[in-house]
Amino acid sequence: MDCKIFRKRLTDLLEDNISYDLKDAMLEHVKNCEACKTLYDEEVFIDEAFKSSLAFDAQSFRSLRTDIMKNINKNKYGKNPVKKFLYNIKRFSKTYLYAAVFIIFAVIVTPYIIKNGFISLINKGIGMEIANKSSEGALLENYSVSGEKEQKNQIAQSKAAEDNSTNSLKSAEIKSEVKDAYMPRFEKKALEKSYKPKLNTLWKNSTSKKYSAALEGKGPEAIEEGIANIILKEVNTGKQWSFNLVDNDGKQFSPKAIEWIDDEHLLVIIGYGYKAVNQGGLLYVLNIVDAGVYEADPNNTINLNPNSEITKILSVKRLSSNDLQIDVEVLVFDDEALNTSHRENRTIMLSQAMYK
Repeated sequence: MDCKIFRKRLTDLLEDNISYDLKDAMLEHVKNCEACKTLYDEEVFIDEAFKSSLAFDAQSFRSLRTDIMKNINKNKYGKNPVKKFLYNIKRFSKTYLYAAVFIIFAVIVTPYIIKNGFISLINKGIGMEIANKSSEGALLENYSVSGEKEQKNQIAQSKAAEDNSTNSLKSAEIKSEVKDAYMPRFEKKALEKSYKPKLNTLWKNSTSKKYSAALEGKGPEAIEEGIANIILKEVNTGKQWSFNLVDNDGKQFSPKAIEWIDDEHLLVIIGYGYKAVNQGGLLYVLNIVDAGVYEADPNNTINLNPNSEITKILSVKRLSSNDLQIDVEVLVFDDEALNTSHRENRTIMLSQAMYK
């Protein structure tokens, strides 16, 4: 590990929001690098000061940096210049109105007072009202131009910080999802018939509509951060079960998408549950009867490299009684720094003998 990566991931280390392997590597680096150790000690001191000063009644705040970022007004400090402009207009609307009235009075009314006197000014009141609207628009336009430079600077700084965080995340965590790094195991638990999943995706029926399945905890569009569970429901009886990943402490993997093969098998994309929520993972087959898990492409026939992920299951086609064609969408990075990427459609040929 070098100093650049250590400094980028320091916040995640303090909040314990990284994998065990990365955490061990960073702590080992601190032992050998005096500069990074000094920086680490300073950040630990600041973090502890925050927690101790805000703790009360045996309550503490674990992720202060994250909470602060979430509470920043995105209209004020966001990257969208239109939203930022509208935010400033709304915030200082009274000031702009008073300034517009003053400018109108100085530019339009004063010449009439000088030339025709106060009585003539009253007779021209209607014309002044029309000019008022025009001058107010000109004032707002001038303010937009004067604030453009400051807005661009703030947008550039925000984008740079976001890019640095995203790149360091991709380089460290996406590579941790290599095929041999983690083989998921599920635990099947019976639920009450009255159980209602929270933040679940839309229910998907099996091929003969005997069962229905959904992801709990990912929201309707399956884009929420967190560790999801697979909820299974028998349509006719209303019986329900949950499938939870085991041996997942510190790894933070999560089911991210599901699709039925038949009445007993689900295709499941499993990837990192936090940060890289818009990315995917690797593809597995889940047996809903015994909770067995099998790799959908153990021979890597789609040439999935460590910097690639399966993001979507596009379709499942049965070619014969034993063979399936699975079309998937794959995220492929174009450079080693993981700055640019593109998406491709690829095909997996899955034999029934591989998961029966």
